[in-house]
This record gives sequence, structure tokens and C-alpha cells, in this order.
Amino acid sequence: MAGRRENMINIKLIAKEENRHLSDCERIVKVMNDNGYNCSIEQAKWLWEKHSDSMAAGWMNMTSDSDTYIFDSIRSYFEPDGQDEDDEEFKKE
Repeated sequence: MAGRRENMINIKLIAKEENRHLSDCERIVKVMNDNGYNCSIEQAKWLWEKHSDSMAAGWMNMTSDSDTYIFDSIRSYFEPDGQDEDDEEFKKE
């Protein structure tokens, strides 16, 4: 590599990614809980990022969205994890 010096010092990034949308993620967690699903903040962030990506947006504003709209918007991005294997609605074929 041109211009590379000997004895270069490696760096380590120390900045942590903060969740700029924490209040939105907390709302998604509540919406999921209200609909009978456990959901972490990280999962909520991922779900809303997927929804926002589908709308060609960085992060969709949800201020005026109803809880029903939020749940319906993310419903296609998750499935039950199979803990309730006796539940006929979620049995795999």
C-alpha cells in the first residue's frame, strides 16, 4: 500500500451508538406488549428500521400514528418464536 509507514498504531473506536429514537422504541415495546408479544428495545428499533426502509425513509416519524397502525406496520417483520408450540395459530406446517 502506497504511503504506509512501518510501526503504525492501531486505533479502537470508543464511541457507542446511542439510540436517538429511544422514546419511539419504548412505544413499540409497549404496543408489542399490549398485543401479547415480548419485545426488547433492540428488536423494536430493528422492526421500525425495517418499516422505515420499506417507505424509503431513514426513520419514520410515529408521533401521530395510532398504536394499531404501528403494530400493523411491523407485523410482517416478526413471527412468534415457537415457545407456544401448542398454539394452533402458530404451528408450522
